[in-house]
Amino acid sequence: MAKAKATPVNKQVSIHQAVSEHGFSPNRLQELRCKENAKKYMNSVCTTPIKDPNGHQHDQVLKLVAAMQSRSALLQFCSMVKASRAQSSSRSFKNTNSYEERLVQCVTNLNISETDSDVQKLRVRLDQIRLVDHLENSRTGQLRCSSEVKQRVLRAVNWTEAKLEGHQKKGRKWKKVRGTFTGILCFIFPQRGNPDKIKQKDYLDLTNNSKLLAAFHDLLRNDYTQTMCAAGEAFEDSLTGGSLAQFRWEAENVDIWSLPEEEILPYMAPTCHSHVRGEASP
Repeated sequence: MAKAKATPVNKQVSIHQAVSEHGFSPNRLQELRCKENAKKYMNSVCTTPIKDPNGHQHDQVLKLVAAMQSRSALLQFCSMVKASRAQSSSRSFKNTNSYEERLVQCVTNLNISETDSDVQKLRVRLDQIRLVDHLENSRTGQLRCSSEVKQRVLRAVNWTEAKLEGHQKKGRKWKKVRGTFTGILCFIFPQRGNPDKIKQKDYLDLTNNSKLLAAFHDLLRNDYTQTMCAAGEAFEDSLTGGSLAQFRWEAENVDIWSLPEEEILPYMAPTCHSHVRGEASP
């Protein structure tokens, strides 16, 4: 059956498109410093103007945001949604009042997630964040998991303490990268083989510099990112035990892979999901 033709949509402009329209590759964002028109455009989509004309670090932040909003990143998200439909999972999301059982379940799921597929690599990020939440907010009035509980969990899943701490460290970083933008982690390439040669580590390294991390988050405060977050959050929820979301391109049988970049994002909107919030509360 032929794919339905996409209907016209209201266009939202991404930072990636803004860069492209001015003739720059994301790999040459340092040139933005010398292009007043491009700089004015970038400042128009940020709540805080870019004020580092003599350095290159903010150009790297722009490059990271542009990569997340690129056609490749949007279509990779759609590919992960499609792949997740076909995957059967042995992951568990059993409801239990036992903190220790929830922690064992979280670590077991993290173990399952450590494979090579893009969907599973995304699950690793989400599981690492859940692990941090469990370990550092173990119960009301207690900020950290007791050593006795931790040791029992490690024995149950046959992990070393070093492995647990490594995942916990990564989880803290991903949580900082995400900030209040629930769903945005779906658009960070899990593999090195992306068009801009950007690695996960490039995003995690932002957590080592509070000013760059703040600049990164500031560049995300716009309607384009909010629409991305709505799609990402719906998908994340389906990967962590929530209801399976359906997206507009699926509901309308649109061949999203054939659309021009500026028409893709509106078709990624969830059509039946109750947990879409966009930018979350801190």
